[in-house]
Amino acid sequence: MSFWKKLFNIKKIIKVEFVEHIDGLDEDEKLANLVVGDMEGGFEGAVVADVYNQYHSAKTVFRVYYEDGTIALEEVEDYSSRYNFLVKLLKVNR
Repeated sequence: MSFWKKLFNIKKIIKVEFVEHIDGLDEDEKLANLVVGDMEGGFEGAVVADVYNQYHSAKTVFRVYYEDGTIALEEVEDYSSRYNFLVKLLKVNR
């Protein structure tokens, strides 16, 4: 029973801090990679370009404080859903 309780236990975030920004590809460069990958290799080329884009995309590192006292560093891709969520919490903490 404790396995399932631990699996579905959602920790409450109480504070978020910005740690670092890692430079990478912007949205225009990602789109260009996908187009070239599709032109050169068809579907497989587009898949390879997408994997390349994910690996080389810009990322941000946040320090997340949870209600139970744990602290975690989260590296998230810029403008992803988790990034947008953490940025909203970051703005609320100010």
